[in-house]
Amino acid sequence: MSGALRPGARVLVVGGGIGGLTTGIALRKAGFEPLVLERHREPAEVGAGISLWPNAVHPLGALGLGDAVREVALEATGGALRRADGRVLARLPGPRISERFGAPVLFAHRADLVDLLRAALGADALRDATPIVDVAQDEEHATVTTAAGETLRGDVLVGADGVRSLVRERLWGDAPAAPSGAVAWRAVVPAGDELRELEGESWGRGVLFGAVPLRDDRIYWFAAAPGEEEHRADAAAERAALLARLAGWAPAAGSIVTRTAPERIIRTPLLERPVADPLASGRTFLLGDAAHPMLPNLGQGGCQAIEDAVELAAALAGEGGLPAAMRRYEAVRGRRVRMVVTRSRRAGRAGLVSSPGVAALRNAVVRATPEFATVRGIAPVVGHRAGAPPA
Repeated sequence: MSGALRPGARVLVVGGGIGGLTTGIALRKAGFEPLVLERHREPAEVGAGISLWPNAVHPLGALGLGDAVREVALEATGGALRRADGRVLARLPGPRISERFGAPVLFAHRADLVDLLRAALGADALRDATPIVDVAQDEEHATVTTAAGETLRGDVLVGADGVRSLVRERLWGDAPAAPSGAVAWRAVVPAGDELRELEGESWGRGVLFGAVPLRDDRIYWFAAAPGEEEHRADAAAERAALLARLAGWAPAAGSIVTRTAPERIIRTPLLERPVADPLASGRTFLLGDAAHPMLPNLGQGGCQAIEDAVELAAALAGEGGLPAAMRRYEAVRGRRVRMVVTRSRRAGRAGLVSSPGVAALRNAVVRATPEFATVRGIAPVVGHRAGAPPA
């Protein structure tokens, strides 16, 4: 295909999560005809929060969603990194981040953000309850086959279908996602007194716990620890097992877990998979967890998917047809997402240190690190503005 992709070219986006929806919005804004295909009848994940760092806030603003996002989110203004007993190791530099990078850190309920993105995309570009069972591509088109036996055809295909991506399995054929050896628990509960002692993140030995405020007097809490992929069938037993891991912690951690209904706690195995190489092939692009799943310790999974979305739309809108678009996408995303994946893995190791001596050293380093150095250290991750030329 020579020249730019024709105006109104049809792009099939498999996956209607944050990355897929943002991709649809960015593609429509760039003059394409997106169709986002979501397997579930309704958004599936309702019990979790998301942190939006400046590198995600800026592109959402460029899509015209800045004010709307702020209406469903809270700005991070406090919080700390603590020991398991509640002692503060360092205050989190929320105000300095906003000042340095031109946008705040925002906390939002995932369901609220997904609802916002769905409304911005529009119902005409979104099909719910449409599981995909196969995908293919040739010289002229990309196609998807639905569970109902329908075949849909487009000019371009985007795999935004998560860490167990069917698109990646069928067209890349590489190794599937594998357990990282850690699991996470998370839930959203009504606000309580615990936030005064928990806001931010606490590190123990082999366990981390965190909590942040959300709009409408809610708290999003999360925990992570080494563990197996399978979980207990009994939700109450699963909660009890988590409480046992938090024995000896500051009382607020156990309190907030205790008052969370067991069935509202989401337990997720943390999976890893190498960054897709290449990120685009034929007529197909991968983004988000389908392309580069990362551990959640930097809060960058959703943020990187948002970056992917705007960069993919920009790449397709340029001259040179699909080959040039793929080169542009690889140039701006490949090196960057590999860096963020690596840093996320390192942060995960630091938070889940189990050796008493190593944990004590880790805590001492955190206490001794000045705020300006912390901000400077995270600048390569959160200070990036999607759309800028690659470094």
